[in-house]
Amino acid sequence: MTTATAPAKPTTINFEVSDCGRCGGSGHYSFNPVDGSRCFQCRGAKRLLTRRGLTARTRWSEQVDARLSVPATSLKPGDVVYSAAETMAGWRPVNYPTRWRRVKEVQVKPAGTGTFALDADGNQTDEIIWHTAVEVVFESTAGERRISRALPPGELDAFTLPRLDRDTLAEINQKIARRYKGAWLEGQQPPAKTVRTPRPKKTAPATLATEAQLKLVRSLLADLGEPLAEHAELKEEAAALDATATATAAGILINRLTDAIKAQEETRRRAVQRYAGDIGERAEVTGTVVRRRSGSWGVLLVVAGDGEQHGIRALAFLKSALAHEVQEGERITLAGTVDKHELGWDGQSKETKLRYAGVTRA
Repeated sequence: MTTATAPAKPTTINFEVSDCGRCGGSGHYSFNPVDGSRCFQCRGAKRLLTRRGLTARTRWSEQVDARLSVPATSLKPGDVVYSAAETMAGWRPVNYPTRWRRVKEVQVKPAGTGTFALDADGNQTDEIIWHTAVEVVFESTAGERRISRALPPGELDAFTLPRLDRDTLAEINQKIARRYKGAWLEGQQPPAKTVRTPRPKKTAPATLATEAQLKLVRSLLADLGEPLAEHAELKEEAAALDATATATAAGILINRLTDAIKAQEETRRRAVQRYAGDIGERAEVTGTVVRRRSGSWGVLLVVAGDGEQHGIRALAFLKSALAHEVQEGERITLAGTVDKHELGWDGQSKETKLRYAGVTRA
């Protein structure tokens, strides 16, 4: 007669992980004197839980805490609990991750800390309620590992730890493995990773250029006149634009034409730029104030010449009362001795700096 033996219930569950994205699965990153080259993201573990693996692990932990937790004071040597651990390395505390650990002993002793008692109205009194420390020491071959809590004497049962019950744990593992794709039981094949295909983007139907856009293109084309060499193709594109073009293409062409006109005007302006005179000569520049700055050092005026002095820009630092009254846009005359030939703030505009300068209204 033979007796059938029931298969062992699975008590080991695996969760989906992937290589650490920071260290590439090596466990090492940049060096520092305290932690060496250990990666801070995976803490040297080389792998991290994926999104669905983390979801399954979180739900599994919730079930373990809810169904297996018992007061720490009821634990006995040899019990296996799911807990974190801590120890001291000199002055520095060291924390160890949560896993199944075997209990070596449970100690209940005075904690040396306490709280003030409260009266019936909730006000603090002078009476001190001294706390009691519950310390669980774990078996370890690599030094002492423990976890402890300090609580009031009547609340010691609030410190709980999940104690291993293989039948209950097997039920939890089977339930989580059936429900979540990020978990599977020992001996089973891990679930295939889902490959998501990107959804096609919805694009609005192209609209044709409006009559206003076409009219603006023709107007800008006329303002452009004879374009620079780098804008010759742009003029051909603008001339070929018709009612079959899209509104987007017309808008882009309008922006390019506007930039080309600005570049053309800047080129023409620089072509007529000149200095007011040689260094050491006396010079007078009549024109419009295009820049004004003031401070404790006085007033800086920059004048753009007009008429026969078109293309000349002169600047001077002044302290007279009239200089403080002049504002940008006014027409004045700067007179002084040419001190320097400079380039403006854009690095290309020619400016003549005058010293011993005076200002009069033009």
